Amino acid sequence: MGKLIIDGNEVYEIDEECMKKKEAEKKKLTAPEKSGQRYDRTKNVS
Repeated sequence: MGKLIIDGNEVYEIDEECMKKKEAEKKKLTAPEKSGQRYDRTKNVS
């Protein structure tokens, strides 16, 4: 069951499962990739 939001004469129902899926997708898209470039400290050593 979802959450009910009452705003004056208007009533909204929030689908919690849908919100969880959207949050998971958002985290997946904004999470840094583990296969990205790494800084090699052995290069450019003077």
